Amino acid sequence: KTLLLKQKNDASCSFRFNANRVMNQEIEVPVGDDGQIDYAYMEGYIKKIFHEKKEKYQKWTKKRLSSMKKEDIPDLDAVKWKQFHLSDICEISSGEFSARAEERGEGGEIPYITSTAQNNGVSGFVPENGPSKTKGAISVNRTGSVGKAFYHPYWARFSYNVRILTLKGEEADEGACLFLCNQLMATAGKYNYGRLMGTGRLKSEDIYLPEKEGRPDFEYMSKYVNNIMIEKYEEYLSWAEGKEKE
Repeated sequence: KTLLLKQKNDASCSFRFNANRVMNQEIEVPVGDDGQIDYAYMEGYIKKIFHEKKEKYQKWTKKRLSSMKKEDIPDLDAVKWKQFHLSDICEISSGEFSARAEERGEGGEIPYITSTAQNNGVSGFVPENGPSKTKGAISVNRTGSVGKAFYHPYWARFSYNVRILTLKGEEADEGACLFLCNQLMATAGKYNYGRLMGTGRLKSEDIYLPEKEGRPDFEYMSKYVNNIMIEKYEEYLSWAEGKEKE
């Protein structure tokens, strides 16, 4: 799969990978002394990567869980909800156009966010200098995977194909921002390639959020996501330990 994905740069809107072109595509693969494809090497190589990643993530998950605790909060249907004008709670701006970044030719230190649905929107790494450089923002895809939203607690630069949302002076941590991402994606159904999720439309968008004293209840949102993450971390560790016993 990884070797096939490396061929994607050969494809474009005018040069599509149809059945004939795929069948005629050539890829380089490991071979044995007999010149045959060395599937055993590939299998062992991937297993080694999986084992290293699993150990690393288990260690990280246990450390994360040690600093978290479940909160006693009401269910979603037991809290007050209110419709908020997105422009009232967020500053909304466009990303930047960088031809070199779009071609993945810059290289650098900070993530470059595009309109993909994969890898938290990160498609590569670029130099720090750039007009869209922002930390603690939410990206919303204007094109591509329209409406997909991601939170970026780190410094990043953003493509012109995404919109950058930064909260207006609210004390919203990672959990609250992830909750907000989920609510933003719930509005994506009304957008498509013919009706893009641009700055103007986002500014006039309304979303439903838990409410407290007329403002978004970011504290509740944070605790709600915190509880979900604890459950997911515990489920993962239980699954991983079970796999080790097999």
